[in-house]
Amino acid sequence: MGLAGQEHKKPSQLSGGQMQRVAIARALVNDPDIVLADEPTGALDTETSIQVMDILQEVSKDRLVVMVTHNPELAKQYATRIVNIRDGRIQSDTNPPENRREEEQMPVHRNMGRASMSFFTALSLSGNNLRTKKARTLLVSFAGSIGIIGIALILALSSGANRFIQTQESETLSLYPLQIEKTGYDLTSLMQNTSGSVFGGKSGDTYTDKVGVEEAANRLLTEVSTNDLGSLKTFLDSDSSGIQEYVNAIEYSYGITPQIYSLDGDAAEQMNPNHMFDSISSGSMDITGMMTGSLGMDFFSGLPRSEELYMDSYDLKAGHWPEKDTDLVLVLNSEGKVSDILLYAVGLRDKKELEQRIQDFADGKESGKTAVGSSSSGDGAVYSYDDFLGRSFRLVNSCDYYTYDDTYGVWTDHSSDQDFVQKLVKNGKKLTITGIVQPKEGTLAEVLETGIAYSPSLEQDLIRSAAQSDVVKDQLKKPEINVLTGKKFSDEKASSDMDLSKLFSVDENVLQKVFSSNAESVSPESLNMDQILGNLNLQNLDFSSLNLENSLDASSFQNALSGLEGLDLENLLSKVKIQATGEQLQNLFTEAAKGYLESASGNPSTDYTRLGSTFAEYLQTEDGKNAVQSEMQKILDANKENLVTRDDVVQMAMDIFSGYSAYIQEHPTDNPLSSEAFRNWLASSEAEGTVSAAFSIITDKLSRITVTQEQASSMAGTLQQGYDAWASQNGAPELSKVPDSFAAYLQSGDAQKLLLNAAGQMIDTSQLQSALTDTLESTVSTLIQAVTTQIGNAITSAMTGMAGQLEQALVSAMNQTV
Repeated sequence: MGLAGQEHKKPSQLSGGQMQRVAIARALVNDPDIVLADEPTGALDTETSIQVMDILQEVSKDRLVVMVTHNPELAKQYATRIVNIRDGRIQSDTNPPENRREEEQMPVHRNMGRASMSFFTALSLSGNNLRTKKARTLLVSFAGSIGIIGIALILALSSGANRFIQTQESETLSLYPLQIEKTGYDLTSLMQNTSGSVFGGKSGDTYTDKVGVEEAANRLLTEVSTNDLGSLKTFLDSDSSGIQEYVNAIEYSYGITPQIYSLDGDAAEQMNPNHMFDSISSGSMDITGMMTGSLGMDFFSGLPRSEELYMDSYDLKAGHWPEKDTDLVLVLNSEGKVSDILLYAVGLRDKKELEQRIQDFADGKESGKTAVGSSSSGDGAVYSYDDFLGRSFRLVNSCDYYTYDDTYGVWTDHSSDQDFVQKLVKNGKKLTITGIVQPKEGTLAEVLETGIAYSPSLEQDLIRSAAQSDVVKDQLKKPEINVLTGKKFSDEKASSDMDLSKLFSVDENVLQKVFSSNAESVSPESLNMDQILGNLNLQNLDFSSLNLENSLDASSFQNALSGLEGLDLENLLSKVKIQATGEQLQNLFTEAAKGYLESASGNPSTDYTRLGSTFAEYLQTEDGKNAVQSEMQKILDANKENLVTRDDVVQMAMDIFSGYSAYIQEHPTDNPLSSEAFRNWLASSEAEGTVSAAFSIITDKLSRITVTQEQASSMAGTLQQGYDAWASQNGAPELSKVPDSFAAYLQSGDAQKLLLNAAGQMIDTSQLQSALTDTLESTVSTLIQAVTTQIGNAITSAMTGMAGQLEQALVSAMNQTV
């Protein structure tokens, strides 16, 4: 092309002829069959034009060259065929086709085959094209990538937004799932203020010159609804419901609470439901309730049946997830911690120390100053996973608490019988902690409660066991009769003042123990005999008010000897002249009691040091339970007007939520119906007065439940008669032998020496001995008050009148029990 030495020049540096030759070279480099040249000599001088035409003439030797030009001289000089065209029409042709038809052969039509190219050829040509046209390749690639990336971004954003929305919905519903219960009511109706709407809004009519009525109670009671959960479950489980595509999972709660115990040697303690601090209280403050609300006393909870709800949100730190119904898993919080209360429950800390601290706190002592459960109260210890893995508990089926009583034809609950429960616990199913889990970082919805979780198969096993138990089968055979009481359900419902099933979901067993007027709900095991008997102490006798010159006041000697009643000490002491102080008599009676009890302990039938334990044993028998139930029924029937009614509970709830509504108005929140907002209110100073005032409706009524002296005497007399009959058959100390055994003791040398040394010149020993013996023999039939006195520490029937003290103790015990 004559361009040697010009390769370093840029296009703008080339001459017109050089650029024409470059164009020819670009056309020839692809080795075409036809070369089309449009004005190749245009804008060129004559010499350069000749050079270009010489190149084209050389090229035309092996391929067709078609040149368009306005220079006829060049055409005539180089072309072998010239076609003149004007305005798109052919004017002349130096070699028209007609002149060659005779020379040409007729065309033969045949199938030339399908054009094809091998994959390797196509690939090599494509690669060659990409290499030779790099700029175009990069530009096309960049433009294409912009489109592809844009489409990908749109798809990713759309998919990500949908996934984010679904995640938020799932996590929100996990925290606040849609719950359908048997009974429901409109919570907002309780929170409406006097303006007629929630949280200060306005609705309805406004009165300026008249007094309107806010139908709060009517709205609350009329908006209570009852759901048919059985039919709903059948529908949800059917294929026709179509609910599955709209939910992650459907969980059913049957209100089952596994009875789980810890077994330490021979000592069994119930962990679920937790009763660690039931006996601790102080004044009007219920420490157990406070502990439950603020620290969380429920350690056990069930895993959801659907693993999709929690499996992806928790990391398995040690062990494995429950594989059997006996496997438990320890659930940590997001910081990898558990409550210190749980440590006491599982035995990693001494529970007695916690109980003492709580009792000190309840009593206002200095040692309880640091709140239990706070970071400053513990030892700051960190435990390894191995400290928890392998720890075991025992499961007791609730139906195993009941045994059939052939005498009365009812099933008896032994859940308060420690010996009976301990046997069940030892033979119970063993539950073991086999895994430890913790919420993953960034998890917003913690589905599992911190503590110990059991497998959902455990609940199913309990349901199957209950269905196969004798007590449940008996109840199913008698649908109209309560097999626990032997009465018809209709009769029990008619006689009961409490019917909260249409308003609240409550623990019926606890409610019966507190409010029910049925005697069957009062269990003899609930009477703390050790505590009652321990309340009587001879050191507490007060003789300072006695005028021994004239007569003795029998009411001042109420703690002399447990089990004796009605002794006329005034008549007894009137037979002798006594010149003694109250302190001297107290010492005399104390020494006489000790001597008598030591002397009588040699004979099992008069060993009254065992009277407290034997009487408590009697109360565990069926005869003892029935006696207590019968007398308690009489007492409760006499106090029907003071029993808590459904209206009282409704009023209490309305007062509480009215206070909560006022609090929400002063402290607005995004979700006023959330449990967190309600807990914040309970922790506030405003809630304390509101809740106390609301509960005063119930406490005032309960405080008016009284036990008359006749009722106390009737109960004590019934229990004494039953105990005497039982004691004679079981080798227990008999109250009927007190007069004879005491008379024999007074004849002993020790008693004579004691009386002589104590009385001296002030007491006629022979007359006193005769008077004591005669009085004891005449009052044997009046020995009562065993349930409320410390019989084993009594002195003698001649030294005290016990009726008043025993009645007082009985009233106290019954008030505590009720």
